[in-house]
Amino acid sequence: MRKQYFILILIIPAIVHPGWIRTYGHDLWDCEGKSIVQTNNGNYLVTSKVIYNLQTEIYLLYLNSRGDSIWANTYGGNQDDYPYNGIETFDGGYAVFGWTKSHGAGLEDAWLIKTDDQGDIIWSKTYGEYSLNDYGIHGQQTSDSGYVITGYHGNWGSYHVWLIKTDQQGDTVWTRTFGQELGSENKGLAVQQTDDDGFIVVGQTNYNFPEVDIYIIRTDQSGNLRWSQIYGLNQTGNINPKRGLSVDQTDDGGFIIAGTAYYSGHTHISAYLLKIDSLGRKEWEKIFGGSSWDQAMSVKQCEDQGYIITGWTCSFGNGNQYVYLIRTDSMGDSMWTRIYGGIKDDGANWVELSADGGFIICGFTESFATYHSAIYVIKTDSLGVAVEENIISSPQQNCFAVTTRGNLRTRISFSLTQAGQVSVDVYDLSGRNVSSPVEGYYPAGEHCIYWQAPLPGVYFFRIRSDQLDKTVKTAVLR
Repeated sequence: MRKQYFILILIIPAIVHPGWIRTYGHDLWDCEGKSIVQTNNGNYLVTSKVIYNLQTEIYLLYLNSRGDSIWANTYGGNQDDYPYNGIETFDGGYAVFGWTKSHGAGLEDAWLIKTDDQGDIIWSKTYGEYSLNDYGIHGQQTSDSGYVITGYHGNWGSYHVWLIKTDQQGDTVWTRTFGQELGSENKGLAVQQTDDDGFIVVGQTNYNFPEVDIYIIRTDQSGNLRWSQIYGLNQTGNINPKRGLSVDQTDDGGFIIAGTAYYSGHTHISAYLLKIDSLGRKEWEKIFGGSSWDQAMSVKQCEDQGYIITGWTCSFGNGNQYVYLIRTDSMGDSMWTRIYGGIKDDGANWVELSADGGFIICGFTESFATYHSAIYVIKTDSLGVAVEENIISSPQQNCFAVTTRGNLRTRISFSLTQAGQVSVDVYDLSGRNVSSPVEGYYPAGEHCIYWQAPLPGVYFFRIRSDQLDKTVKTAVLR
């Protein structure tokens, strides 16, 4: 009798961390990623500006899911041409929104470029008048396969919000101008088609001259005004909104807006988040940042009704500018924050949710550039971790220490036996909270950041987590 043997083969898939960090454009002089989208096949389209030989051009970069470059194309002429965002279109190609001085009627004109799936131009259209500066700032494809663009036009010292609707071929269907009755500087900085086929535009106005305030406009599908609101004008409370830079319609029919604001008593801007209902009425607002300059550039609603925000911060880290990523709950309260960067200035302009539940961010880096700056793309998991943090051994106990480094710099270090939410707050002798340099989710292991004190003196550093609650008193010297 013949014996039969069966061999059981177990295939165990390798666990690959979903995050990565890449830089691009090192053969060029000055590069900046303006927007990024994940395409239907899981790859990424990065829209960037590049400055080469003192001339600005549009640079479209197509990456695979691991961040490897598949193709790149440059668009422009013999003068400056500037992009703001790019999208994947319904036919599988791409569209880029911005402005041009190389083409069009004269001066600056809004520019819409339509390409195939390899980035080759199918058609391009310009919008504007010979005697006006016409800036296209942001656009998207509409439900009828046409396009909508916002920006501003006018002449130096007198600009008004501009809204353009086109058909599928980029030919103008209608244009609208808003803000003529307000101040001399009214700008549309972001647009989105709403669930009723109308449009929401956010930007800024200097109606309360010399102050600048957030300007929000909602229209019907023909661009006729439904309502408008100014946030910052005669507003009570400690927050003074300044600019709306990004908008996303929320699942409840309202809108979430990211931008900048001043907090009472501060001379620097902070990252700002504003939630309004479908009629433009404020539901809540939040400030993020610390003792220096911070800005929110882009916001998206997450599947759990919370929000992901990116921009830049000078409040955290070693005093330079860093990429800033903030994850909040549905009420705008921070769940965790992350910073990314190096020894020079780095920042982010755009964030999107990725299909695997993480996030994809693009911006610029000076820290990791060959020349002046490079395109900076960061892919993270759902907790904002971009590069896998391999911990050979976890600390045996939770520790917290603060040491001074001179020149008002302080090293804050802590170790965790288990991952968890951590915050560090800094207080002066009067008990006033002067900074919150640490706030977010941290894995088990050892961590350190550097904090720049505003003035020499005695400070109290308090760390709070599920595992640790400790205060350290330290004299910070110049």
